[in-house]
Amino acid sequence: MKSFLKSLFAVFMAGNTTAGAAQAQTSETRKATPKVQSQTEPDSEPLRPEQSEKFEGRWELYAYAHLESDLLGGKDEVDPSDIQAWLLGDGGGATGNTEDASGSTLLIHGSGRIHEQAESLTNILWFDDEGVQENYNSIAPFIGFLVENANGVFARPDKIASWAVPDNTAYQARLRYDDYDTLISERFDVNEAELSRTLNVVTDGLYVTRIVMFYRKSGET
Repeated sequence: MKSFLKSLFAVFMAGNTTAGAAQAQTSETRKATPKVQSQTEPDSEPLRPEQSEKFEGRWELYAYAHLESDLLGGKDEVDPSDIQAWLLGDGGGATGNTEDASGSTLLIHGSGRIHEQAESLTNILWFDDEGVQENYNSIAPFIGFLVENANGVFARPDKIASWAVPDNTAYQARLRYDDYDTLISERFDVNEAELSRTLNVVTDGLYVTRIVMFYRKSGET
């Protein structure tokens, strides 16, 4: 099984000039590396004024959905385009699998800055800044900023561990985490007074998770 997963991962990384070094560095080695933080550039892809107006405000969590699957779907190997598509997911397919939720408030400023106030989200799973799935209550509230590209609006934390800084030239989504084994994007979409916050995760180039938190606008920042 391990050799099968490694072969799938090798297909995905083909053509990437850093693949050899990436595969040589095991998960254990990376976890042993000091977690020196690297400041990201908040103004690298700022929101356009029309986007800032849509996202600015105070948003209250009201629902949550959690999906898990794999990318094979009966095929012999993973198509790299499926990885790209998963990381771009907007959470629309999760609307029929939601549960009631509360305890997270997002304050989004016109500059794209995000400050989260969170408490008592005991039944919600999320991925922390080290790519580990944990109960949301044990994860520090999010502080970061929104950036955009031609494919959508994505959240980036203020700081990313030096061994997990994404190579955003390789993906259509703007990732918030990439340690070669785990890829994570966090997409934000607004439809009138509702905001969806979609965490898309690909592990080992095969297994996928999508966690969506739905918010309603409750006021201004």
